[in-house]
This record gives sequence, C-alpha cells and structure tokens, in this order.
Amino acid sequence: MTATIAAHDTVRARYVLGSIVVAFLLAIAGLLLNWLIAPDEDFVFVEGVSALAVLYVIAQGVERINEMLVTVLDFVFGRLGATFPESRKIAAERALREQRAAARAGNAGAGADPGAVMAAESAVRAARRELRILTAVVGFGLSFLFLAALDTGLFEVTIRSPHVPIGIDWVLSAAVLVGGATALHDFISTLRGSKERADTL
Repeated sequence: MTATIAAHDTVRARYVLGSIVVAFLLAIAGLLLNWLIAPDEDFVFVEGVSALAVLYVIAQGVERINEMLVTVLDFVFGRLGATFPESRKIAAERALREQRAAARAGNAGAGADPGAVMAAESAVRAARRELRILTAVVGFGLSFLFLAALDTGLFEVTIRSPHVPIGIDWVLSAAVLVGGATALHDFISTLRGSKERADTL
C-alpha cells in the first residue's frame, strides 16, 4: 500500500513539474511574440464595447483551450498506456459512486464498509485537486502568452499607470485570468461598482 502511494505521488509530482515547465515555455513564447508582433497602437473599440472585452475574450479562450488540452492529453496518455489526471478523476468518481451504492445496500442488510467510502472520497478529492493544479498552471502560462502577445493587461486597460511595469501587469493579470471568465466578470463588476460609488461622491 505504501509503495503504491509513493508511486502515485511520484507520478503526480511529474505531472505538476511538467505543467510548470509548459507554463514557463508559454511565458517565454509570450515574451518572444511581444517582441515580434505586439501592436504599436492601442486597441480601437466599437461603441459600447469596453477595453476589458479583450481580457474577457482571453479568459474565455484560455478556458476552452484548457478543456481541449485535457481531452487531447487524456486520449494521448491513454494510448501510451499511462493514466492522465482526468482519467484518474473519472475512475475515482466512478469508484466513489459504487462504494456509496454498496454502503446503502449494506445499510439495508449486508455489512457496509465506511472505510472504503472514505478512501474513495479521498481519492476523488486528490484527483480533482491534481487536475485543478495542472489546469491552473497551464492556464497561467496561456494567459501570460496572450497578454504579452497583445501587449495588454488589467492595469493597462483600467488605470494606465506608468508606475506599474508591463511585466508585472502581465503576471498579475494572468493570475486573475486563471480564475476564468467568471472571476474576471466579478472583477469587472467590482470595478464598475467602485467607479459608480466614486462618481456619486
């Protein structure tokens, strides 16, 4: 049992390390694209469209790309005989459903095994946490790539302060975009609420 846990921990560490390397390479690619193709002029928006729309599109795009990457990598790793975190999550959730059904049947007559249910719940939490870490790290790299390539960020489109270096803007903005379009929408709503309160003073 201990050897199995250690083996799983080693596999998880490899996936996490791999995602960090991918995010680092994406960040470097973003810096390169910024040097090669970043626009020299500000974006021009049609009437009624906010500058934050660019960030919202990036957030939506990163979410969809992450979903496709998970599906593709799960298929590829399965073909190679390895288990990607998405497959482990699905298998753990299936095992949890089976253990809960067995526990319910046990309560009706046969002996239930609460320990098996707890173990299955722990496996589900671990699989979901592992997948969440991987997608968050890769999502950060993707967000940084698009922000750098388009030479934009949250500070750039909200306060345009010369005191915030653009590199820091990209890093902080990428961290916000990792939360997805919903988190960005909450940020925009908070920003608008603060502006409205300031306007009424």
